Amino acid sequence: MENILNISVFAKLLNKPTSTIYSWRRNGNLPEYIFLKIGGCIFVRKDKFEKFINGEIA
Repeated sequence: MENILNISVFAKLLNKPTSTIYSWRRNGNLPEYIFLKIGGCIFVRKDKFEKFINGEIA
């Protein structure tokens, strides 16, 4: 499960507060496909995020 990060771990990797991550998601700055919702928890798919950042997927 090292490919799946919770929002606080993801935010720490980017050196941003969790509120910024939620804001980016809500505003569409980060594509929805990088997120995974399980129950009421939101996670980030690290591999999808890396592909998005590298321009491999839009």
